[in-house]
Amino acid sequence: MIKNVNGFSTILDVAGGATANYDITVAEKCMVIDAYIVNNAAGDTSDTVQVTNGTGSNHITNAMSNAGAAGAVVAASSLDGTHRNLAAGATLRVTQTDNSGSDAGATSCYIIVLRTV
Repeated sequence: MIKNVNGFSTILDVAGGATANYDITVAEKCMVIDAYIVNNAAGDTSDTVQVTNGTGSNHITNAMSNAGAAGAVVAASSLDGTHRNLAAGATLRVTQTDNSGSDAGATSCYIIVLRTV
């Protein structure tokens, strides 16, 4: 049960280029309730951005395609019910994967969370 509905958003600017991880340490226990990306530059066919709880394979979102034109918005089509809950001090990771081999486009990743108790 959520007792405190103070929400906050996290915006990560993902530079583009080769596959890379971008990590944030969350200060408080929270739950991811939405995530989407906005392409800052045109992306390549098979490049993706994914949000993960921790540094392993506890994926919160599906792999969102950043293959569209600059300005394209792509929302996560799924949020894992187990992995979207983060403990205080947990790592929230955004991974941009360059599957095309020709460098992924720059992207902003928006993650909306609620503080929980």
